[in-house]
Amino acid sequence: MDLVVGASESTVKSLLGKLGSLLAQECTLVRGVSGDLQYINDELASMQSFLRDLSATGEGRGQGHDHRMQDWMKQIRDLTYDIEDCVDDSGHRIRSLPSDMC
Repeated sequence: MDLVVGASESTVKSLLGKLGSLLAQECTLVRGVSGDLQYINDELASMQSFLRDLSATGEGRGQGHDHRMQDWMKQIRDLTYDIEDCVDDSGHRIRSLPSDMC
């Protein structure tokens, strides 16, 4: 189970880095999405904290882990992968815009 928590936490950490990069790009700020990106970033940071707490308390190693918690961890991981795909697509689109649009 520790592997599941570690993989989920690692995925969220990677995504937080990508979101931070998008937040830093002036073009995204001009387009008015910085608030949305910050909200997503804050929610993912909360999920990452939860996963870290799980790992630290030993629950991530299968001790006291119930089916709902396992399902929730899987949902976090799956959601993170979906968001990461959207962030990657958005980043590619932003970089391909003509420079005078930003």
